[in-house]
Amino acid sequence: DESDAIFKAKGDKVLLWYNPAVWHEKKKADSDRSTFVHKDGDVYGMVLAERFQMSQEALKDLAIKNARSAAPDVRVIYEQDRVVNGRTLLCMKMEGTIEGVSFIYYGYYYAGKAGIVQLITYTSQNLFTEYEPDMTKFLNGLVVNE
Repeated sequence: DESDAIFKAKGDKVLLWYNPAVWHEKKKADSDRSTFVHKDGDVYGMVLAERFQMSQEALKDLAIKNARSAAPDVRVIYEQDRVVNGRTLLCMKMEGTIEGVSFIYYGYYYAGKAGIVQLITYTSQNLFTEYEPDMTKFLNGLVVNE
């Protein structure tokens, strides 16, 4: 259960350590998002990193707005500040419906000198409890260097 693969964004400012036996990166030529897929195929991860700066509160609002564009009925069901690899960030869980499927987004949101990072995992509501440990491990691989 080794997190020995590393994904880098914005030079070496944003690193994500992950287990390649559990997650694999899905390359998309036409996207600024890096997407990961769980080995079972029913769980996804996404890294969005930007160099511009904003407050944590503004990032939270942006994250909710982005989620609403995919799921108009999205609502925040959990919110907590966490310290992950030395950085304080916001942990949020949101639920919403996309094309009739209830989804849960579980993500870490960081705003600081390095810019902003949204590291998001998501799966359908009925699978969330089963995959939450793998999703948490994936999220906890985030390292932000300033």
